[in-house]
Amino acid sequence: MATFQKQVTYASINEKLRRNGLILRGGFKQENQTTLLIGPNEPFFWEYFRSSSEYNDALPDPMDRWSKRVIGEIASDINSRAVYPSDGPPYAPFYTWAVLSKKAFVSPLKLLVHEDVGLMISYRGALVLEQSIQLPVSRDKSPCEACSKPCISACPADA
Repeated sequence: MATFQKQVTYASINEKLRRNGLILRGGFKQENQTTLLIGPNEPFFWEYFRSSSEYNDALPDPMDRWSKRVIGEIASDINSRAVYPSDGPPYAPFYTWAVLSKKAFVSPLKLLVHEDVGLMISYRGALVLEQSIQLPVSRDKSPCEACSKPCISACPADA
């Protein structure tokens, strides 16, 4: 008997994440593999996290454990591999992956700036799919290019 597997799309994965206070913050392809970056879906994220057993159990690293449970369940559901910034060494190159997504850019201060959430970008994990899926269109230019760069003039370290 043939098995039927529902097609995995960027939108379907994003929907699963949103139900848990998370959101896709970009992705990139390498050969027949797609890596999707996951971040908090503010302002909803904290409500989900604070109601979790990990937040309330007084054990170490509650956010990392919560992220691993939630993202791990989704990874299993869609037959992908989960990667976390807290695992290592060696640590997964999330900064490089963010730049490869063309959704985040290196600011003049070398911090990441995301096209939707600016400097407030953070990543809770990534999903690595052994297939190529359609990704949303990304910007060609950093938002910093059209900015007056007050971050540089305001930096006390003259960065």
